[in-house]
This record gives sequence, C-alpha cells and structure tokens, in this order.
Amino acid sequence: MFLLFGFSFISVALFKPYSSVGFISHEDQLKRTRNSEYGKQLSLGVINYRDFENEYRVGLLIFGVLNILLLMVNMIDLNWIWFGFEVPAEFNLKSFVHEGTFLLIFSILLSMGIFLYFFRGNLNFYSQNKWLKILGNLWIAQNAVLTISVFIRNYHYISYHGLAGKRIGVIAFLLMTVFGLLTLIYKVNRLKTTAFLLRLNGWFIFFTLITMTAVNWDRMTAHYNLTHSNMGEIDVDYYLKLDESVAPLILKNIAVVEAQMEAHLARQNKEVWLRYTDIEAFKIQLEYRAQRYLENLEGTTWASWNAADSKMKGQVARAEN
Repeated sequence: MFLLFGFSFISVALFKPYSSVGFISHEDQLKRTRNSEYGKQLSLGVINYRDFENEYRVGLLIFGVLNILLLMVNMIDLNWIWFGFEVPAEFNLKSFVHEGTFLLIFSILLSMGIFLYFFRGNLNFYSQNKWLKILGNLWIAQNAVLTISVFIRNYHYISYHGLAGKRIGVIAFLLMTVFGLLTLIYKVNRLKTTAFLLRLNGWFIFFTLITMTAVNWDRMTAHYNLTHSNMGEIDVDYYLKLDESVAPLILKNIAVVEAQMEAHLARQNKEVWLRYTDIEAFKIQLEYRAQRYLENLEGTTWASWNAADSKMKGQVARAEN
C-alpha cells in the first residue's frame, strides 16, 4: 500500500497523463468553454446562467466571511505573538505550537478546496469576477500571515527548548506551505489548471525533501542543544533518540549534559519531565550507543565511506591516543 501510494503521488509530479479529468489533465492553461459546447450543456439542463451568477455570489459571501474570521485570528497573533512575546510561567509551548500548526493545516486545506472549486472553470473568465479574485487573493495573503505566525511559535519553541526532529519538520512544512500559497495566487491570476498546480507543488516538495537529505540534522540538533543557553529546558532524553553517529559527540560533551540535568532539577515550581536525571545511568546508555556505532563503522568497506563518519573516526582515534 505504501509503494502504491508513493508511485501515485510521484506520478502527479513527473508525468502528464492525457485525461479529461481536471486533476490529471495534460493542459497547464485553463480554457474557456466555447459557446457551442456551452449551448449544448444549456440544452441538456447541465448549466443554468442564473446558477452561474448565484455561484459567483456564494463565492463572494464565503470568501468575505472567511476573510473576516481569519482576520480576527491574525490580529490576535499579531498583537500577542509577533512583538514582545515572552513565555509565561507554566506555559505549554508544545500545545502552543501544535494548535497553531493544526489550525494552519485546516485553513490551508480549506483554502485549497474552496479555491479549486470556485476557480475550476468558466468563473475564471467571468467579466465581473474582480471582487471574487480580490477576496480570494486577500484570503491567501492572510493564510501566509498565519503561516508566519506558526513559524514564530515554532521559533519560540526552539529558542526555549532546543531543536528536535519534528520542530525541523515544521519549518520544512511551512516552507512548502508558503510555496503552495504563492502557486494558488499564480493559478488564479494566470488562469492555470489544477493539474498544473499539483505538478508544480509536487516538484517543489520532491526537491525540498531531496535537499533536506544533504544535511546531518541529528548532528546539527546535538550541537545546537549542547550549546543552548536555556540549559534547564533542554530535553536530555532526546540525545538518546538521535542517530548513533552523534553519540561520540555527546559523550565528548558529557559535562554539558550533566549541567543541563542539574539545571533542570534546580528549576522552581516546575514538574520534572526528564526520564534520565542521573548522569551515570545516562552515560551507560550513551557509551553503549557510541560503542555500537564505532563497531559498525569498523565493519564497513570503502563503498560506505563518507566524510562525516571518517571525521568522527579520526576524532575518536585522537581521543584514544
């Protein structure tokens, strides 16, 4: 099932299947329904001009109301989060970020669904659709503001508790979200098809994920957290969840880890949420992971050579000498 889903998803980005279905059409540019075709549809009772006008009015109403609702949310975020935000005592930053991210996901999905519905065909060529496009573009812009608000929430989370895999993932998701919003505006104003939108975003997601593999995120996370100024709020347990290749680096900075444990225990009126508060127990687990990594490294051949492992091997050899 996983492979089938993956192949289906990638095919949207890589291929242009020739089909009349809008989502997989080979056409990039929207085309207006010709009068002859439109007349046939009218005679069959498929399209009614009054229904067409009503759809336009419904679109105005929906985009207008949603703009007002989202404006209220953005005004609260602008006032509370964007400027001079400080983490209150006993404040749950995790829920703070997750709620903002879930709200963003819901809003983006809603935006895409409504946009793809109202700007799917001849309504794009309606001579009086100026205000519908203005309200649509305004709503997309407000979603961009919401995206920035989530980024600021995540920034506060990282600056308070350090880096983690999911926090890095949120940044990547926000980057792809901004690109998706920009392509929605491009689709509406340049009269592009839904298939074009899906292919363009599919390529961007593909290249973003490929580019992210060029960075050793676990090593970056370990280095960032070990040098973090808010020592008492670092999740020391997370060091043991990182890849084994960074275990020697953490072991080299075991004194810093011990200081972070002590700072966490020294906090006043706060719950202890660390599993490891004894440095010796933590060190045993860390040494086991480091030893296993070095043993695996010794068993590799030239085909598995890479610069990061070679550098780590040299550092360990110098430390032993």
